[in-house]
Amino acid sequence: MSYVCPICNGLDSAPVLLCPNCHQETVDCGLQEDYAGPYSPYVASSHAQTIPAAANQCLHLMHCPHCLTEFSYAADTWYVPGRI
Repeated sequence: MSYVCPICNGLDSAPVLLCPNCHQETVDCGLQEDYAGPYSPYVASSHAQTIPAAANQCLHLMHCPHCLTEFSYAADTWYVPGRI
């Protein structure tokens, strides 16, 4: 059983989300875990193991270029039968 993030894999675009602070459009900055440390992009994905509720979700970092607010967005992953 495999799940893929449609946003990370270019199958869908991130939804237009408004900043909770200033209500301007935000920008998707990719996986939140990629910002955890200098070697985090090279470490196996671990957010599904550390956050049980996010087992079928991919956490993206959303950024507001207007007021510099950042927040997480949990994108639902798609089930892909078989092995990837």
